[in-house]
Amino acid sequence: MSDPSPKNLSFVVPANACDSHQHVIGDSVVFPMAPGRSYTPPEAPLSRLEKLHRTFGFERAVLVQPSFYGTDNSCLLDALNRLGRSARGIAVIDRDTNESALDHMHDVGVRGVRVNPKGFANDSTAIARLLNEFTVRVASRGWHVQTFLPLPTIAALERTLIELPTPVVIDHFGGATADGLNQPGIASLFRLLDSGNCYVKLSAPYHASHSAHGYPEMLSLARELIARRSDRILWGSNWPHTNASLTQGRTALDINPFLDIDETELFDLISAWAPDPKIQQAMLVDNPRNLFDF
Repeated sequence: MSDPSPKNLSFVVPANACDSHQHVIGDSVVFPMAPGRSYTPPEAPLSRLEKLHRTFGFERAVLVQPSFYGTDNSCLLDALNRLGRSARGIAVIDRDTNESALDHMHDVGVRGVRVNPKGFANDSTAIARLLNEFTVRVASRGWHVQTFLPLPTIAALERTLIELPTPVVIDHFGGATADGLNQPGIASLFRLLDSGNCYVKLSAPYHASHSAHGYPEMLSLARELIARRSDRILWGSNWPHTNASLTQGRTALDINPFLDIDETELFDLISAWAPDPKIQQAMLVDNPRNLFDF
C-alpha cells in the first residue's frame, strides 16, 4: 500500500463521507483466525484505518467481517466499540448465533449480515436458502443482507433477491468483470438495482480490471450503475486489500501479503466515476446514512 496523499484528489470530500467497505485485522493472539480459513492476511489494525480516513477526510466507516474470522465477530465488535457512533458493522452469523448475541451486535453498531458463500458461490439453491433464513432473523431489526456473488449466480437468484424482506447489498460491482455492459448476467444486476431493493458497492475494481492503474475498464460499468440508481450506490475502499490468491509454495496458514494498491488513486476514482458533486454526496453520505442508520 502506498503512502496516501489527499493533495492529489480531484474533488472535495463532503462532510460525513463514509467508506462503506473495509476490514480490520487484529493481533492474531487476541483475535485468532478460523482454523479452516482459505488464506491468512497480515495484521491491519484499526489505528492504520483511522489514519487513512483522516488523511482523506472520511468521517464514517462500515466494517465488514472477513471470511478468515468465520463467525467469530470479536475483532469486528471490538473495533466498533472503539469507533463508537462513527462506524457500523456487517457481521457473519450462523444458526448457533442466538438472539442475545444479535442484540449485543445491534447495540455496538452492526446493521447487516454477510452471506459469503466461499466454496459454493455457484450453488444458487443453497445460497437462496441462506438468504431467506438470515433475512427472517434480521428483518425486524432493520438490518440488511450483504453478499458477494459472480454474475451468473446473481442472475439465477434474481427473483429471490428482489423478493427478500430486507435490502440487499451486493459487493464489488456485483461480481461483474471488466468485459463491459453486455457480459452474461449484467441485465439481472441492472434489474436488481432498478427494483430499489438492492444496493451495489463500487469497490475493489482491481479484482475485475486487467489494468494496474486507473482500472479504465470499469469506468463504463460504474457510470451505468450510477446513472440507473444513484440512490442505491455505495463506495468502499476494500482496505486493506487482502489477497485470497495463494502464490506457489504458500499454504492457507502462511501470511499472504496485501495487494499493493495506490490509495490516492483508488479514492480519486470516486470523481472519475461520479463527476457530479451531488452524486458524490449521495454515494458517500446520503445512501450510507439511510442504509446503515448513521
